[in-house]
Amino acid sequence: PIVPRNLRDGVFRGGSRPIDVYRRIYSGIPGGPMPALGGVTDKDGRPVVTEDDLWCLVHYVRSLGRPGEAP
Repeated sequence: PIVPRNLRDGVFRGGSRPIDVYRRIYSGIPGGPMPALGGVTDKDGRPVVTEDDLWCLVHYVRSLGRPGEAP
């Protein structure tokens, strides 16, 4: 079984800077269970996740690792 990482620990594979988290979400983890979200389009060629959505997700994920702060 694949156990998801506990993001509340504040430990992120590949770095914890915003650009590091963005790259992980955008490119996924090759050979791992996390697929890439960047560049994925729907049947009409529109992005499934916009760049703004990716950055919002980056900030949310990083907020989970900050004890005492609500996400």
